[in-house]
Amino acid sequence: GLNPEHKVLAILPGSRNAEVGLLSPVFFESAKRLVKQFPGLQLVAPLVNQRRREQFEALIEEHALDLDIKIVDGQARTVMT
Repeated sequence: GLNPEHKVLAILPGSRNAEVGLLSPVFFESAKRLVKQFPGLQLVAPLVNQRRREQFEALIEEHALDLDIKIVDGQARTVMT
């Protein structure tokens, strides 16, 4: 779960293959900078389906192993509030 005492950054890479593939690496670089600037920042990424989740997880393996990103199924609106 998330710590309610810490800020949360939602990573919203999109729902289409191309969106996730192109946007995620840029979001990872931004998240790395923000995590350094804001200790305790929690990262959450809602993914629309299993296919996008697998794609996103592969991109994490390639670009962002140093980030602790909590992946949730769907729930984009909930994550944003």
